[in-house]
Amino acid sequence: MTDNHNKWGSVDWQAPPEPLVLASRPDGKTPYRPPAYSDVSVPERTREFAISEAALRSLGPERRAQVESELMKKNADSSVAGRVQLGTAIAAGKQSLIKTAAASELGGQLHIAGRGNTTNMMPNLYSPLFLTANLQLPRDRITANAWNRAFYETNPIVRNSINLHATYPISKLTIKCKDKKIERAYLDMAKRVDLFNAVQQISLEYWMIGEVFPYAEYDESRNMWSKIYCQNPDYVVVKRTPIPGESIIALKPDPKLLQIVQSNDPVHKAYRDKMDPSLLDAIARNEYIPLDNFNISHLKNESTAYNTHGSSVIVAVWKDLVLWDLFRENKFIQADAMVNPMTLVKVGASNADGHYPRQEELSAMRDVFEHAQYDKDFKIFTHPDVAIERIGYNSGVMDISSDMNFILDNIFIGLMVPKVVITQEGASYASASVALDVIRQRYNNFRTKMSNWLINKIFAPMAEANDFYETIDGQKHLVLPEIEWNQMTLYDVDTYIGHLLNLIEKGPPTTPVGVSRGTIYRSLGLDFQDELANQRREAIQMAILTKEIAAINKMSLSELRTLDPDAPIIEKEDAPLPGVPAEGPGMPPDMAGGLPGPGGAEMDLGPPPGGGEPPLPPM
Repeated sequence: MTDNHNKWGSVDWQAPPEPLVLASRPDGKTPYRPPAYSDVSVPERTREFAISEAALRSLGPERRAQVESELMKKNADSSVAGRVQLGTAIAAGKQSLIKTAAASELGGQLHIAGRGNTTNMMPNLYSPLFLTANLQLPRDRITANAWNRAFYETNPIVRNSINLHATYPISKLTIKCKDKKIERAYLDMAKRVDLFNAVQQISLEYWMIGEVFPYAEYDESRNMWSKIYCQNPDYVVVKRTPIPGESIIALKPDPKLLQIVQSNDPVHKAYRDKMDPSLLDAIARNEYIPLDNFNISHLKNESTAYNTHGSSVIVAVWKDLVLWDLFRENKFIQADAMVNPMTLVKVGASNADGHYPRQEELSAMRDVFEHAQYDKDFKIFTHPDVAIERIGYNSGVMDISSDMNFILDNIFIGLMVPKVVITQEGASYASASVALDVIRQRYNNFRTKMSNWLINKIFAPMAEANDFYETIDGQKHLVLPEIEWNQMTLYDVDTYIGHLLNLIEKGPPTTPVGVSRGTIYRSLGLDFQDELANQRREAIQMAILTKEIAAINKMSLSELRTLDPDAPIIEKEDAPLPGVPAEGPGMPPDMAGGLPGPGGAEMDLGPPPGGGEPPLPPM
């Protein structure tokens, strides 16, 4: 290749729909088609250069006229003996990249090469805020909440992970207080508001949406809370105040409230009669309703300390969930197309002397196959240039298993759930102990947040209203309960308990060792004091049972038949020994030991026979 024929640079060049084909017609009959961009060998004779009609049709009007003019000029120009420019191929694209194809004839060989200039574009600047995937994500809070709810409802991994976070750490709630009377008051309140179910709903909203607004209604007649429920975060507005830790929380009237105020329905009218007039007026004007901080709370999963609203853990896997859905949508389309394989009917031959069908012949052949679609004894009689193929999808389906595994791993990481907990695959439960211990520590943090909210927003106001105080060192303190949750066993319990038992068995029971028995009970989710009380209760019951069995063995058959199986057994008193008087209804108790002396005192009978000390005087 000569010096004036440069190699193409490493650029992104896009060929036209049908490449330009140079045809050499020595005899005007059979066109000669050399391979594109390769060295070919042609006879040394006069050639007439032209371009195929199909290639011309693929060009635009202006470019088509330009190519035809260049071909006419080169065919008419005799000064280009030995070197002829074939034409120009312009690649369509947003980068406007131009390449020139040229041909030369040297020593009887036709050489085709590329040359031209390149237009370089400025590279795209990277920003994580303006990625194509990020531009499709929601920006407003209401749409973000809708996405989180949709993924929770439709994706099994998201639903199970959120339910695990929301229920496992607080699957059991126990309220204990030093004063049993005050404890009963707290338990009555918890039963009235269904505190355990309210805490479950608050936890689910916290993990799914990233924030929750519990609203508690106080019954002043009973000095306790009457209702606890969650406000819809889509209609709650939070404004920061200069006071640290205090925010102004307002409620925007939702369509249901507007319907209650504007409707003439008797049911809605009954609701309006129970509502405050100022509240009705604010709803009618569609104004924000301020909520008292005594009743409303704001629990949020903070990504930063200065954010007004919380962020759900689902947000971190939005893009992976979108990609998951796109792959699944493609699989749906693929499954629909794979119901029946595609039928390919070829009519005609590709060689120069073969049969080239017209459009009318192709249409007629299509009609023949459509009419014979449901004919069980279908036959066709035609020339040999007809071929029928059934193309299936055995090798045409893209394998996305590695992509799906990558997406699944990202989803589990973003939702903070070890894969072994949800799928029970991969690492064993014992080998995943480090990850399980990490999630246990996160759950402890969540428990602390829920306990603080219950103490400060639920029990403390009730204790203050009911004057539940105790005096410690001359100062009054509120009597608040202790919140105990269920025991989390996110580790190998058998190994852990085995180590604790080994520490206890190192010394005698009376010798202090490295761990107490209360730790063993607590590790198993049991209360040591409760178990001691249960053991005493069982010991009493077993002693009673032993006495009852002994009393039954002394009864006659007729007495046994009169017993009630559900009633306790009455112990039968033994008969007095012979010679010992028994107490009777006509004899006072002080006469059971003998006759009284003068004046009601016992008679002094002197010392017993044979000497001895006289009896002691009566006390």
